[in-house]
Amino acid sequence: MPDLNSGVIGIPEDEWCEFGEPTTAGYTRMEGEFELATVIQATDTHRDLEGEYIATSGKAAREEAIEVDKTRVDGENNEIGTVSARRKEAHQTNWICVPNRYVVAERSVGEFVFYLIAEQGTARITRAEVDLISLRDAYPDASEWALGPEGFVRGTLYGNSDVLNDTLGDSASNQLGLEGNFEGYITKMMVTRSGYVAAWDLDTEKFAKFVNEVILPHTEVPEEEDEEEREEDQSGLDSFGGEPADD
Repeated sequence: MPDLNSGVIGIPEDEWCEFGEPTTAGYTRMEGEFELATVIQATDTHRDLEGEYIATSGKAAREEAIEVDKTRVDGENNEIGTVSARRKEAHQTNWICVPNRYVVAERSVGEFVFYLIAEQGTARITRAEVDLISLRDAYPDASEWALGPEGFVRGTLYGNSDVLNDTLGDSASNQLGLEGNFEGYITKMMVTRSGYVAAWDLDTEKFAKFVNEVILPHTEVPEEEDEEEREEDQSGLDSFGGEPADD
C-alpha cells in the first residue's frame, strides 16, 4: 500500500480493541433491489526501528446505491427531459489505526471506515476537531504558509508569516498551514479545524507518530455540528500542490 500521509482523524470513545494483524472482514446489505458490499482489509503492520508496534494500516471499500439523472430525448414530441435512475457506486479509502488512540481515513469520503473499525471493538469513533490556536501556540518557531481565517471559508490565503500576520493579525482560523520542526518531524503540513491533516514528505510510520505526538494533543471530540459548516472548513485545500481537498 502506498504511504499514507493525509486524511481525516477519528477519535475513539470508551474502550475498544485494535483491528489486529493483517486480515479481512466484510458483509453485504440489501437496499431496495441492490445488494451492496463493504470490505475492510488490514494489510500492513508498522513498527519503529526498535521493532515496537506502531499501527495497522489497510484499505476499505463500500458500495452505495445513488440516484442519478439521465437525459431523455423524445424525438416524436420534440422534447428533452430527464429521468432519475439508481446505480451502484463504490468508494475506496486507505486508513491507518493506532489502537486506543485514533484512526485516519483518507478524505472525508472514507469516514465509513470509522464504523467498520469500531465494529471490531466496543467504541464509537468520531471525527476529531482540532484546536488550531493551541496547535499554533505550541510551535512558535514554525512559519505559516497558509491560513483560512474565520469568516473566509471559501478559500485559503497563502504567503509567508509576515504577510499573513499583517493581513489577519491574531484572528481565529479554520485552516492552518505550518512549516518547520515538530517534535523532530521536519515537514510542511496543513490542518483544518474539523480534523483533516496533511504532512508532506513523511512515510506512513512517521505520519502515524506525527499525528500521535503533534496533532492529537490538540484534538477533541466535537459536539454534533452542521454538515455544511464542517464542509466549509475544508475549502481551499485542493488549491495547493495537487493534494486532495477534504471533501
